[in-house]
Amino acid sequence: MENLNQKCELCSMVATHSEIDTKDITHYFCQHHSLKNIPTAKINHLRLIPLFSVFILIIALSLIRQFLNGTNFMMWMMDFMGIFFLIFGLFKLYDLKGFVQGFQTYDVITKKIPQFGYTYPFIEVILGITYLAGFMFVWQNLIALMLASFGLYSAYVALKNKEEIQCVCLGTFFNLPMTYITLLENGVMFGMALFMLLM
Repeated sequence: MENLNQKCELCSMVATHSEIDTKDITHYFCQHHSLKNIPTAKINHLRLIPLFSVFILIIALSLIRQFLNGTNFMMWMMDFMGIFFLIFGLFKLYDLKGFVQGFQTYDVITKKIPQFGYTYPFIEVILGITYLAGFMFVWQNLIALMLASFGLYSAYVALKNKEEIQCVCLGTFFNLPMTYITLLENGVMFGMALFMLLM
């Protein structure tokens, strides 16, 4: 039995073994599950569960803040972006070196300037704190807009070239595939930052 310190992708029990699919992607399963008889499309969707779970958590926390502090669309967007940047930044800091190595495979700036990858999670955490603190600075929305723009372009290029790469939007903590969900994620951030800049 392997000592994996991972959870089964199908039932979240402690993984007892790993298997590699046809695309050289490693999957973890408990003693009751394996890759056999599991459609590839289903496997890809299962790998997105952590990302969807984090988004549900972000939405729930931002709505709780609204419930406690009163309904205000602008404040909800600030709370949403604050929680988003804070959670995503902290996940990236879990394995900073691994994040940078993964980020270099598709981010247009980090490919040329690896040092940018090391600062990226810290920028996200700082943005998250400023949004949650209720600050509305032009610079923070400009930075959020630029990060989202770079993310949109990088994800678009990777998907256009049909590259099979790991998305490290949540660092290396989860093995997430690069999909159109990454485009949507950056698109939402772009739209919110642009809206706040124009208001």
